Amino acid sequence: MSGLCIDCFLELNRLLCVPERLSFDYCRACGSVRLGYRWVEAGGLEEAFLTYLRGFMDRRVRACSSVVEEYWVEEIVALTKPSWRSVFRVRFGLRLRGVSGVAHQDYIVEAYASPTLCPLCKRARAGDYDVVVRLRGASPEKIASVLAPLLESDARLVNSILDVEEHRQGVDVFLLDKSAHSRIIRELRKRYQVNVKKAAEDVGVDSRGRPRRRLVLMVSLRERRRRDK
Repeated sequence: MSGLCIDCFLELNRLLCVPERLSFDYCRACGSVRLGYRWVEAGGLEEAFLTYLRGFMDRRVRACSSVVEEYWVEEIVALTKPSWRSVFRVRFGLRLRGVSGVAHQDYIVEAYASPTLCPLCKRARAGDYDVVVRLRGASPEKIASVLAPLLESDARLVNSILDVEEHRQGVDVFLLDKSAHSRIIRELRKRYQVNVKKAAEDVGVDSRGRPRRRLVLMVSLRERRRRDK
């Protein structure tokens, strides 16, 4: 270690390429955070910072010294009260070449949350939607009962539901997220035999002038008989 004890070596050398400042997009409506090209559910502002920092440190940080053989995030601690600008201490565990045991190194990171709206919330405010799921073959009360565990555990799905229209033998669910319908259908298959027919309808053009289509799913539900379960 260049003639230094391990403590002095760690104090004098930054072994990981950890930026001192970071910024990220935070949806002020639903609390989700953008990680790369994806928006991830986070919650409140403090949870959003931790979600973003954990994702960044796990995926983007690299070793900047050849003595580092392995490293990982041990903890992320807020040093200031949550606000749009917050300061955190990020502690890494490291395994170093020629050193037995685990070393630790702390990094101070100043993070900024840039308030915006995620694509789902933008479409929700505009009253727009990408998918219609027409559930038929069961009463709205029964469908709500079957889907209740999923809706209680999946906040992202709940945020994707723009509206629900009840009918005597079913409901129409209007969704902002094209991937959300598969989670609903998967949950319904636990209780019903499900038959799905897909169609698409033209709904104009997008901001780039390209044709835009809406997915329409007609989902028939039939109560499973005992031998079907």
